[in-house]
Amino acid sequence: MHSVQTSEIAAVVKQAAKDAGFDLAGIAPATGGPELEYFAEWIADGRAGEMEYLKSRDEQGALKRASLSRVAPWARSVVVCAINYNTDHPYSTQTNDPNQGWISRYAWSREDYHDVVLRRLKQVEAALRKIPTSRAENAREMGHPAVPTELQAKLTTRCYVDTGPIVERVFAKYAGVGWIGKNTCVINQKKGSWLFLGVILTSLELAPDVSASNPPAPDRCGTCTRCIQACPTEAIIAPYQLDSNRCIPTSLSRNVEQSRKSSAPGWAATFSVAMSARTSAPGIAKPRYPRHANSSRVPAWSTLPWHGSLKCRPKNFARRFADRPCAAPSAPASAETLPSPWVTPVILNFFPC
Repeated sequence: MHSVQTSEIAAVVKQAAKDAGFDLAGIAPATGGPELEYFAEWIADGRAGEMEYLKSRDEQGALKRASLSRVAPWARSVVVCAINYNTDHPYSTQTNDPNQGWISRYAWSREDYHDVVLRRLKQVEAALRKIPTSRAENAREMGHPAVPTELQAKLTTRCYVDTGPIVERVFAKYAGVGWIGKNTCVINQKKGSWLFLGVILTSLELAPDVSASNPPAPDRCGTCTRCIQACPTEAIIAPYQLDSNRCIPTSLSRNVEQSRKSSAPGWAATFSVAMSARTSAPGIAKPRYPRHANSSRVPAWSTLPWHGSLKCRPKNFARRFADRPCAAPSAPASAETLPSPWVTPVILNFFPC
């Protein structure tokens, strides 16, 4: 496709992302970046813990997430969209009640963020799929070359929100969304690191946002190590390196009985500190708070009495969290109280993020 035309299509896609409610959008080549070379090493070192989906391999035994070309050889570009889910409400680090557990911002909405982001991605995907036909039909009037007929017929797209064989943050970097910070999260100079990411793989080779003349966003972490110092379990073992075995959600899911017997107030305090890995980064402009209404206000249930939540009956838990993203999976109908291996991951997994 003509370079001018690919740039125009990219512009249409970004406008569609803005119209769909995304705060940031960019395009990266499907080749990814050199950061993907470290993924296999990270897996081999056991840093993924028990998250088996990250270790998924193809028929040849190669890690699927290590190279997009292995699982989607047809993909030429990756559209990366981001929603800022930060709010102007206090952070968990600003609370001092050791008897209260804190639910993370990303679970404050009345709908699972995967569904929210995917629905908006589908809007962008629909706009993308309409472009070739509309361009071909109106090419002469608009003064642009028509999209080749074969591309119209063979256009392939896939949308993913945390579910695809792709390391989203790497492609986010090369789509110009932000840099990868020492806390291993994508950080945008204006929006911070409170970002939901969604990606659209496409067989169209679109003009990328990052090139030799327009490099990725500079790493502004500098010598700062606040996120490393703030992590209560030392899960950030070195700058840009995270050991998920040490992360609170993973460790508690694996050792629920130990966590149940531990001092709940102590763990509650720990969770409050954990979120500072995102809030401690200096030098980032105060973000413009999101248009995503579902996550823009603090719910009454953003904090939970520690002991009461861990021993909540299934029916009471379901009633309290009906239509919320932290609604628990099905428990045995005969259960009088939530078994600790069942309730602990459900509630606690929302605390540190």
